[in-house]
Amino acid sequence: MTELETELDTVGLAGQVLARQATHCRAAAQYLSGRGSISGSTGLILGGLAPVSDVVVRLGVAGLRTAGAMCDGTAYAAQRSVADYRQVDEDAGARFARLATDLAVGWSSGAPDAAPGAAQLGPAEAVAPNGWGDTDSWFWQKAASAGSSVGDAVTEALGLADRAAGWSSPGGSVAEAVDAASFLVEPTASENWAQDMRWSAGLVLGSVDWVFEQLCGYSVLEEVIFKPFAGDSREVTKAAGTWTNTGACLSAIGVNHARLVSGTVDGWRGEAGDAFRAAMAVISEGFHQLTFVCDAVASALDAVSVGMKGICAAIGMGLKKLAQLLIEIAAEAAVPGVGWGVLLATAYWKVERIVSVVRLIYTLVETALSLVAAFAEAKAASISGIARFEDLAEGVVRRASQAVTA
Repeated sequence: MTELETELDTVGLAGQVLARQATHCRAAAQYLSGRGSISGSTGLILGGLAPVSDVVVRLGVAGLRTAGAMCDGTAYAAQRSVADYRQVDEDAGARFARLATDLAVGWSSGAPDAAPGAAQLGPAEAVAPNGWGDTDSWFWQKAASAGSSVGDAVTEALGLADRAAGWSSPGGSVAEAVDAASFLVEPTASENWAQDMRWSAGLVLGSVDWVFEQLCGYSVLEEVIFKPFAGDSREVTKAAGTWTNTGACLSAIGVNHARLVSGTVDGWRGEAGDAFRAAMAVISEGFHQLTFVCDAVASALDAVSVGMKGICAAIGMGLKKLAQLLIEIAAEAAVPGVGWGVLLATAYWKVERIVSVVRLIYTLVETALSLVAAFAEAKAASISGIARFEDLAEGVVRRASQAVTA
């Protein structure tokens, strides 16, 4: 026979935890919608990235809203269970009261109180670590951050044996393990590589761009630098940070669902409790899968940012060489007689070098556009991951809707 033991506070607190996760999901949806877009960016490259990024953001927001509806459904199911347990207890009490009256034993205590003071959920046990979301500006800061993450993982692994030793003893309580919303901090970016390159190009080529225009018929600054690289490149880095923070929030929500698996064992035994824990385990895994989707989008945006940064550095080196050649041509052209003779003797070689440098810069710009195309192709994985989660959420929401009308 199935063991049955139910503490209503356990079930009620579980419902409160789930309701709080729904709030976190809606906060994450609003956060991603407001900070994940780079639609304000202009220029050939960033402007081409913006519509693809916006599609992924809209998909992510839709997935988060679906997740919020799912958490609302599970919270309702838990709270409805409390009401049902109380109703059953009240009905049983009323039946025994009638039986006692019929037997004339004088028992007149009546049914138990159907609404005792319910336990209230306290604050989360943990929040995002100090400095979460800060930008590591220097190499050694990035290295220290990576080392700290690895060290935390090792410490967590070493502590597993100690925690496992206590699994067989009673203990677990219902609580929110992590404040998921605490990870939704303002994304930051310390570098604007496109603007830096535009300024640098203007300083290096500004006085001799006219020479190139006389030779080739167009402005290298305008066509190769200002048009492709217009806009604020920091928006890409901020968008990547937004996806990273959203992923951390979803991971925390998954942890909170997983915590309900262990936290309800002692206070909710029986088929209903077992079914609840099975559902929490599946939903927790679903949230962790969404975390991988967010991390994939963040990594793709980071790859675009890092690749563009390297491309801008390479273009900057090419521009310096181009400026040097143009300055030589301008200087030789300014000297009558001898200067013109030197210019005519070296003109073909210098023009060929100029054309080769410009061709290299164009190749780098095309590489930047290829990065944007690669990001567009990577969105397919995001769509697939969100679709799988929505299938899970749809099942939970449909079941909760049936419970409402039951």
